[in-house]
Amino acid sequence: MASPRPPAAAPSATGSRYLEEIEHAQAVATSSRLAVAEHGLAVTRATEVARDAERQELADVATRAALVRSWRLPITNPVETSGFGYRWGLLHAGEDFAVSTGTPLAAMSTGTVIYAGPESGYGVLVEVRYWDGTISYYGHMSKVSVNVARPSSPATLLGCPATPATRRVPICTWRSIPTAGQPSIPCPG
Repeated sequence: MASPRPPAAAPSATGSRYLEEIEHAQAVATSSRLAVAEHGLAVTRATEVARDAERQELADVATRAALVRSWRLPITNPVETSGFGYRWGLLHAGEDFAVSTGTPLAAMSTGTVIYAGPESGYGVLVEVRYWDGTISYYGHMSKVSVNVARPSSPATLLGCPATPATRRVPICTWRSIPTAGQPSIPCPG
């Protein structure tokens, strides 16, 4: 006959306390490992966001740099009425375009407004010196939207063309003088 086993001893109060402390220590260790892992993940995410922001900033800088040297036409869908060249024995050192009343006239590139006001032969004139030294003259303006020394960028609104006394439709005249000082065909690019 097998001897009967003695009944299992009930855990002592001291043993119970140790078990609770061990369980608590394990919970704290697990919590600490989770906190360290979450912190590491947060640092990784923050690093990725910072790198993405840095890449975007570099892309934005490159885009702005490209825009500084870009050129555009001062009006959309221009209809030439008088081209660059000699007529009646004189050089017409600009181009004239028929436009609708109120058509916005924009800067062709990055530069600075160097004159805005009345000018003989042009009515109201706006002059812009661009980044490469080229100066463009925008004549026959009914409204001027810029002041002298104002920086311009491609598409900065300069004003609106007027209807000269000798014409029935508004025209825009623009003229371009590169750094060499001789008038040239004022086409951007």
